[in-house]
Amino acid sequence: MIRNLVYAPLSQAFSAAVKIRERVYSRGLISTFSVGVPVISVGNITVGGTGKTPTVDFFLRHFGKLGIKVGVVSRGYRSRNAGPTLVTAEGRDLSFCATEFGDEPTMIKWRNPDVPVVIGRDRVKACKLLLGRNSGVQCILADDAFQHWRLKRDLDIVVLDATENPESYEYLPLGRAREGFESLARAHFILINKTNLGSSKNIEFLMNKVKNFKSSSILKFQYRITGLRGLKSGELQNDLRARKYYIVSGIGRSVTFRALLQNDLGIEIVGEFQFPDHFSYEINSIQKVMMEARKSGADRILMTEKDAVKFQRWAHDEFLYSELEMVPELSLEHFDGQVSSLLR
Repeated sequence: MIRNLVYAPLSQAFSAAVKIRERVYSRGLISTFSVGVPVISVGNITVGGTGKTPTVDFFLRHFGKLGIKVGVVSRGYRSRNAGPTLVTAEGRDLSFCATEFGDEPTMIKWRNPDVPVVIGRDRVKACKLLLGRNSGVQCILADDAFQHWRLKRDLDIVVLDATENPESYEYLPLGRAREGFESLARAHFILINKTNLGSSKNIEFLMNKVKNFKSSSILKFQYRITGLRGLKSGELQNDLRARKYYIVSGIGRSVTFRALLQNDLGIEIVGEFQFPDHFSYEINSIQKVMMEARKSGADRILMTEKDAVKFQRWAHDEFLYSELEMVPELSLEHFDGQVSSLLR
């Protein structure tokens, strides 16, 4: 009750500011910029943990299968670089790359080494750097750009998390919303993510909210963990159920990670350490995790890929990471058709 009294006025003020900003740009009072190739945004309307980065990764691989040459621009949250910077990871310690470029752009580059990735708070400048350094790029995937009004987008994909509770869609700071559901009228595709992990109540809530946006197509995706790899060796692990695992994560919604491990792999989890999203690991935090894991009787420490890039400098035989895959529930034929029309 006290929390509502304190935060409700702040949420109302935040909502008003968001709507004013939207009107300023939608009426052309401030210019937007086209960069010369189609831009596809992957964004959300809440803060953190919806699965934007795995979505970017999925579409990078999907476009690769279609023979489309694509680049990525990202803000590079918590990066040391303010201006546009090309992400380079080959032959480098990924832990240092995560500090320099941000953990999510580093992970994208790690998983897609042939894809050019540029970070920068100003996504327009980032796009120009990417195109200037990489001839032949046919389109750009803009990570977390739904609210980046300066950059003209040709296709907006908005990711909604099926594990997010309805009350989270109150505006910040009362809830986790950056924008209200009405903003989905700008979206070309609404992607409901983690449908295999969300409750029927949450999914029904989202479907009721999005069904009236006739101009937006709805995509549904599930999360799957396809296997575990050694952080030091990179080798796919066998006999998964013969071991006991201590899990560590510094992601937006760690409950999703645990549920996936149990649902997809059926492994025995004997303990867990949760860090804040985008946490920067240092030797003392690594030692603490290892100490707690030994106390719990675990013989392996298991983390997400996002955490794995930051653990790289301390790679150890005990450390494993999970490989995540997004699986569409239905054909992407309509989406592919929209993308093809942009590239003509």
